[in-house]
Amino acid sequence: MEPLKQPQLLTREPAAANVYLFCANALVAHDMASQLRGGGYVVSLFSDFELLRHSIAAAAPTLLIVDWDGAQRASAVAAGLPRWRADCGRHFPILWISASAGFATRLAAARMGADAYFPRPFALADFFAQVNGLIAARTAQPHRILLAMEDEDEAQVTAGWLTAAGMQVQTLDKLGRLFEVLDNYRPGMVVLDLNLADCSSADLARLIRQNAAYVDVPIVALGAVGRVPPGEQCAVGWAGIDAVISKPLSAGNFVVSISAIVQRFHALRSLILRDSLTGLYNHAAIKEQLAHELRGNERTQSTLSLAMLDIDFFKKVNDTYGHPVGDQVIGSLSRLLRDRLRGSDVVGRYGGEEFAVILPGAPADAALAMLDILRQQFFAIVHQAGEAEFCASFSAGVADTTTCHDVETLFRKADAALYEAKRGGRNCIRTA
Repeated sequence: MEPLKQPQLLTREPAAANVYLFCANALVAHDMASQLRGGGYVVSLFSDFELLRHSIAAAAPTLLIVDWDGAQRASAVAAGLPRWRADCGRHFPILWISASAGFATRLAAARMGADAYFPRPFALADFFAQVNGLIAARTAQPHRILLAMEDEDEAQVTAGWLTAAGMQVQTLDKLGRLFEVLDNYRPGMVVLDLNLADCSSADLARLIRQNAAYVDVPIVALGAVGRVPPGEQCAVGWAGIDAVISKPLSAGNFVVSISAIVQRFHALRSLILRDSLTGLYNHAAIKEQLAHELRGNERTQSTLSLAMLDIDFFKKVNDTYGHPVGDQVIGSLSRLLRDRLRGSDVVGRYGGEEFAVILPGAPADAALAMLDILRQQFFAIVHQAGEAEFCASFSAGVADTTTCHDVETLFRKADAALYEAKRGGRNCIRTA
């Protein structure tokens, strides 16, 4: 199948995920690098720790993979990995691969800064799921913090600390606007004073927890627990406040504590909302995201499109080249969608080889034009399966909110348009 010439990009160049791979075994290194490149990653190979150190200092990677048992003489050098990471100013994740699953080897890897550990042998799908997860966490949008504090000056200083640490902060100036702010801002954490004048922290936490979307969002209270009567301390816990940070606050300790709590929350939430292979939203999560976008559309009166994409003849790819290659094809399309679409667009893996894309502010004809460029770009990718090479394509169907405004109807119309694209010969896009 003759690949098409690379067409023009969409609205922005993708930020390539740059993976550094350290492996002393050249054959293993080249095989793993080939698999990672097939998944759309830029890979640099290393077999010398000193060269790795200089490369990290010059340009930190998005992810470092170390395939090494630590038994060689370079143990002392490898132990410097946490310092190299700190010195470069970017806390990139480290994934460690080893032939051992023992406690001592895992502990040694942890001491060398490993964020994830894979004992050989392992399933390729599990490995890519971990790689995607680590990279998604590293390149995720800034954490959104909702701040409710009694003293405006103190709130401004606290917000400044969080903003300087790369987080987004929204202050709740009036408690009566709580539900409006929650719906519009969608915070990933709520930070509030333990003692609020018009509403206790426990009551405010209960109000937040009443919303199903915020049952698991961490709530942190600021204040001295010792100043709260024992009965109210129990109420704070039962209300769903996850932690209390004592005042007076210290900028460094406060930011570290908030970062640790919110990162842990996002890691756990990602396991629930994200597809393990691609790191995209899963079936349930993409529907939840569409419902949220539709609520926003009601306020802005703008048009939103939903697209359903399906890889053509995917069963044939699996039957001919094997499921690991099929997973690489899915990974290539997921990465193309994530990197080449607009920052406001939302992408999910609907199931199997089927994807869903939400395009806010885009009517069906505009969505079709954007996706058609992606269709050509995907068809231009040459996939490797051993010595064989092949290209894959996708078909898509698009529906927008000019004729319907509910989740199920949009999915049904987009799916019907996808079916028409399949009937029309595949490798094309149709609108409802």
